[in-house]
Amino acid sequence: MAKGKTKCLSITNAVNLVIMIIFLYPAILWGGIEGVALLVFLIYFFHTIIIYWLTTRLLNIKYRDITNTFADPLIASLLMLLVVFVFKIFAGISLAVFVASILIGIVAYLAFIWALSRRKIRYYLREIMSMIRQRA
Repeated sequence: MAKGKTKCLSITNAVNLVIMIIFLYPAILWGGIEGVALLVFLIYFFHTIIIYWLTTRLLNIKYRDITNTFADPLIASLLMLLVVFVFKIFAGISLAVFVASILIGIVAYLAFIWALSRRKIRYYLREIMSMIRQRA
């Protein structure tokens, strides 16, 4: 939030805090720690949408320009989440499954991000290498 518009961010954070305080106890009763996790996720999910909307209005940039920046990592993260959940459904619960889930998540995310944005990655790697060569 540039141009001295941090007041908007402060207001949205204050609203998030009030919503959290109001719904925290019912979330605990409803779902325990998972209910709290869902509450936090929903609050910040909608907070992100509101901040994107405010950013596009205050800075006069297109919503598409912002979403294009985050589209590939978001899609890769959701696909990784799906892969890990499917793995955990079939694998059960243990320390070995936990470690395997982390490793599968890392590999799945890297594979999906490479598949979705390999052109961008190659472009940035070339730029980095050219900068390194210029300094040498």
